[in-house]
Amino acid sequence: MIQVNLVGPSSSYQTNFYSLSRKTHYRTVSIEKNSINSVILNENPHFKHQRMMVAGIVAINTSGTHILLKDTSILPDIPGLPGLVMMLFTPAMELRTNEERSYYTGALCGLGFNSLTKEPILPENDIELAFDVKFDVMDIIEINALRMAVNSLLCNGPSSTLHLTPERICQLQDDCRDGLTRLFIRSPPREAVAPTNHENYGKWDQVDPSLRMDIAERGSGQARGVLFQLHSPILLNR
Repeated sequence: MIQVNLVGPSSSYQTNFYSLSRKTHYRTVSIEKNSINSVILNENPHFKHQRMMVAGIVAINTSGTHILLKDTSILPDIPGLPGLVMMLFTPAMELRTNEERSYYTGALCGLGFNSLTKEPILPENDIELAFDVKFDVMDIIEINALRMAVNSLLCNGPSSTLHLTPERICQLQDDCRDGLTRLFIRSPPREAVAPTNHENYGKWDQVDPSLRMDIAERGSGQARGVLFQLHSPILLNR
């Protein structure tokens, strides 16, 4: 008698996940077997855009080769969602463009780099993301508007919630909800593109300074904390 280990059944529609962080990018990712998301099927295989999953608990084995996710949630099936989430909440970002500079192809997200040494501040936690839809300057402007609203609501100083009227707080919250809706539910949808990695993958300071539009938040000269710095778009050719 021969003992055979059976594996399966499996489906061509089954979805696999991987980590976005450079530190864990090459580690195997699996989901807790008791989770409702332990087996995920792609109900729309003709859609090629990326999906996102978040986890409340992340564990790693002793050898550091395997990541186990618990308390997971799959985010809505929105084209370009990984790029939008990263650009909304990353501390610093450097955009990538195609050769014709007609649209943004991706972004390097993290804590940025030292302006003197040009070395990344925390490279193991940097995320280089290749977009699967076309983003343009208007997307970055809307993302910056949301980051400004969050700064006004949360940061210390004259613009914090301690110095805002309830009506102004409600207005800022409504503005954030409206801005998120415009970003996530674009009509018509953003054009899909094949993701392409930047030639200098994971390298900061790759943008010609003459093409960078530096943006300063109104009132940033005042002595107050700022949670989100505003992103600097790259000039695109029309």
